[in-house]
Amino acid sequence: MGNHTQNHPKFSFWRLGPDGLAREIDGFESTLSSLGIPAPIWFRAPAGIKNPFLHPILAARGLRMVAWSARAFDTQIDDSEKIVDRIKRSIRSGTIILFHEAQRPDVCLNALDQLLKELTSEDFRLIVPRPMGLLAGRR
Repeated sequence: MGNHTQNHPKFSFWRLGPDGLAREIDGFESTLSSLGIPAPIWFRAPAGIKNPFLHPILAARGLRMVAWSARAFDTQIDDSEKIVDRIKRSIRSGTIILFHEAQRPDVCLNALDQLLKELTSEDFRLIVPRPMGLLAGRR
């Protein structure tokens, strides 16, 4: 589980000042807490856009930045095969792949299924790292 902001302000995120950023991050943490969900250790910026005020705010809350290195554009592409081709062009050792599950779940699930089959057949080792292992540099 990671913090992705309370309101997901997308492209306005980079324009928020320190107080606005803190409200977004703290609002999400408060929502999780009200649901009995433990506070996350990760933060992913909306639309992958980092804000210059962000790192000190994350550090003060014990959050670590996480980002993707292969973007599917699955919110914009409505073709599973094109999504897979796009991701495969970005695959390297240690790649973090970003998929969205809400807008086109059938397209994304088909793409993910196809991608996993192809990467496995090409002898890629696919892992979901343990969160604390990432902090320590282990998988």
